[in-house]
Amino acid sequence: MMQPLLLSIALAAVPAAAADCPPIAGLEPLLQPGRVLLLGEIHGTGESPAFVADVACHAASRKLPVVVGLELSSVEQKRVDRFLDSAGTPEDREQLVAGPTWQRGYQDGRNSHAMVELIDALRLLRAAGAAVDVSLFDASGAGGGQARDRAMGHNLARVAQRATKALTVALAGNLHSRTTKGRARNVDYEPLGYVLAKSIDAERVVALDVAHGGGAAWICSQECGVVEFGEKGDAKSWVIEIGDATRTPGHHGRYHVGRLSASRPARLERSEPLQLSSVEG
Repeated sequence: MMQPLLLSIALAAVPAAAADCPPIAGLEPLLQPGRVLLLGEIHGTGESPAFVADVACHAASRKLPVVVGLELSSVEQKRVDRFLDSAGTPEDREQLVAGPTWQRGYQDGRNSHAMVELIDALRLLRAAGAAVDVSLFDASGAGGGQARDRAMGHNLARVAQRATKALTVALAGNLHSRTTKGRARNVDYEPLGYVLAKSIDAERVVALDVAHGGGAAWICSQECGVVEFGEKGDAKSWVIEIGDATRTPGHHGRYHVGRLSASRPARLERSEPLQLSSVEG
């Protein structure tokens, strides 16, 4: 079943006004041509992809072109492009998720049902006349760690360089989305967000970390499965707050999504058992 947050978007055409989009407090000042809104997420939830869909809804309501960047393998770009121009039938969905990264055994939460619903929401906006594109910027082929972050940062920078008249909304893991150098045990580490801000006009980039009221996500730690989280922030929902970097290291602020709900990998059948563990938020 489609998650409720995404259902409200997927049933809507291009809104005639922002009032037709789910409200997002604090978003208005960020809806600017050339802006790059970099959203850090916990992989494998329904809420962050839904938030991206709602940001795109607001951009569309203002006739502002939007490019959505996703931390998915570029080998899936042709399938995504084909789906965006399709009728969104069950067969079209099957073709979308037939690619290797959707079907591989290792699923870390990025190739989730929620991601499929986000792409479908963008398809509907585009079908109704909105200027919507999707660009996949993952660079797993570059290797792990620093090499991957640098490659992803440069990939996203190329997207932003072409989108000076559009709003770019990029969704990435919230360790990658930091715009400052350094991480645990490596003060010289350069995250995706840092590389991006060094590669384009840094004033264009606003990086936001996810804040939530606890809940669950499908992630990979020692094993892959559903993990319960303590809260990080509070239970506010669909609110953007800029400032207070002490609570959002490497970010300009936070976006609040309420309580998290886990979104399973798109390839999994409902009959497969869930693994459940817990971590602190």
